Amino acid sequence: MASNQFSLTGEVLFVGDVVQVKETFRKRDLVIEVPDGNYPQPVKFQATQDRCQLLDNVRTGQTITVHFNIRGNHSPDPRTGESRYFNNLDLWRIEGGQQGSQPQQKAQPKDDFDDVPF
Repeated sequence: MASNQFSLTGEVLFVGDVVQVKETFRKRDLVIEVPDGNYPQPVKFQATQDRCQLLDNVRTGQTITVHFNIRGNHSPDPRTGESRYFNNLDLWRIEGGQQGSQPQQKAQPKDDFDDVPF
C-alpha cells in the first residue's frame, strides 16, 4: 500500500486569507519556495476547514516544513462536458517557523599585528 503523506521544507512566500468557498467549506492558501538547484520552486498548498488555523502564526520569510497529502479530483467542464483533472496539496501539519534569513554575525575587530608578514 502506497503512502500519501509527504513533506517539503522551504521559505514562506505567501499566506492567504481564509476563503469561504461554500457555506460548509473554507480554505486558505500557502506558498513556500523550495530549493531545487538553480531554480527554486514556488509550491502552493491549501489548508481546509479547521486546518486553516494552522496558518495563523505563519509569516512571510519563515522557514517551515509542510506535511501534506496529494488529492486528485475530477470534474466535467460545465460548458463542454469534457473531463478535467486537477490536484491539490492538502496540508495537515506545519513544523518550524524560524525566520529565513539568519542574523549576520558582527565582524570581530582585527588586531594590527595580524598583518605582519613574519
